[in-house]
Amino acid sequence: MFISIRIVKGIRQFSRLYGFKGLLPVPEEPEVIRYAVETNTNSLHSLGALPYVELHDYTVQRELMEGASETQLETAARLDAQRLEAMDCHICVDARSNLAELATVPTDRANLYSRVYKAPL
Repeated sequence: MFISIRIVKGIRQFSRLYGFKGLLPVPEEPEVIRYAVETNTNSLHSLGALPYVELHDYTVQRELMEGASETQLETAARLDAQRLEAMDCHICVDARSNLAELATVPTDRANLYSRVYKAPL
């Protein structure tokens, strides 16, 4: 609940204008983080803002990282960059509780993902 209150207070400072767009990426765990984002989404709506929520699943991300081509990652980075540019803010709430899912990704694949997808964002 502490996380939720802190985030809502920060959002209120930036969301005075109707139509303010905020991206809220949500990790799959823990449940308290999901609750905080749910609460913040409701708060953003009540302020007239436009929240956009993105759900992450590290199991799926691992599969993408292990098999993605450079072209695929470049396209994903370009699309995600366009989405981020359309937002007024990006509020990252991440507990990183399931990063062990990514431990089996071979180093060369993880480096490709970081270089081609993460670095441009």
